[in-house]
Amino acid sequence: MDVFPEPSAGWTRHRMHPYVAARPGEAGFVDLRAQPERIPEVLEDYRPHADQPAVQTFFEFLRWINGPESVLETCDCALRGPEKVKSRKESRFLWVLHGRVMLMHREPGANCIEGAPTVFIQHLYEQLHRVDALAPLRDVCAGLNLCSVLYRDRCLAQPAADGSLAAGPYDPGLGQHVMVKFRAHGNSHMEVWQKLNKFYGFLWTACRRTSDHFLPLGGFLPAAPQ
Repeated sequence: MDVFPEPSAGWTRHRMHPYVAARPGEAGFVDLRAQPERIPEVLEDYRPHADQPAVQTFFEFLRWINGPESVLETCDCALRGPEKVKSRKESRFLWVLHGRVMLMHREPGANCIEGAPTVFIQHLYEQLHRVDALAPLRDVCAGLNLCSVLYRDRCLAQPAADGSLAAGPYDPGLGQHVMVKFRAHGNSHMEVWQKLNKFYGFLWTACRRTSDHFLPLGGFLPAAPQ
C-alpha cells in the first residue's frame, strides 16, 4: 500500500464542525458515539452497497472507533464507485473505488492544541506503514492530510447573516482534523471491493494502535521521555 502525505487534499477554507448538510439527501454531521445504531442509515454513499463485506467491515470499524474503547472518532466519510478509470496514465487497472474518512480526537480541545494534530497524523502514518509491512496491500493508496476546522461551540466570532463564521488566527475554536483519502484499483468490481475491505482492516488496526498510544495522554501530546 502506498501511504503518503497529501497536503493538497484539504479544503481552502475552515471546515465547520459540526457541519450541516449542503445538498438534498445528505445527513450532515451525526454523532455516532451517541447514535451508533444510525450508522447504516445515515451514510448515504454506503447504503447502496450494504451487502458488500467491505461496507460491513467499515460499519464495524465505525462502531469501534466511535465507541467507548477508543479516544478517537470519525466526523465525515465518503465513498465513490466502483467507477471506470478515466485514463491508463492514472492506473493500469480498469476500475477504482475511492473516498475519504475524517478522524479526530473525541475531546474537541485536543484538536485545537497547536501541534497536537500533527503528532496524531504522524503516529497514524507510521502505524499504517507498519501494518502494511506485515502483509503488503497492492494497488491501494492512502493520502493523509490535516484539514483546518472551526468548532462552532468554541468560536468567539459571531455568525454572519448567512450563518458562516470568520475566526481570527488565535480563536480557540480553530483546530485540525485528519483526512485519509484512499483509492483501490482492480480489473473487476469484485477485486476493488476485496482490496477496499483489506484497506479498512488496515486502517482499523492503525487507528486502534494510535488510540491505545494516546489513551493515557492528555490529547495528542508526545509521551514523556524515558
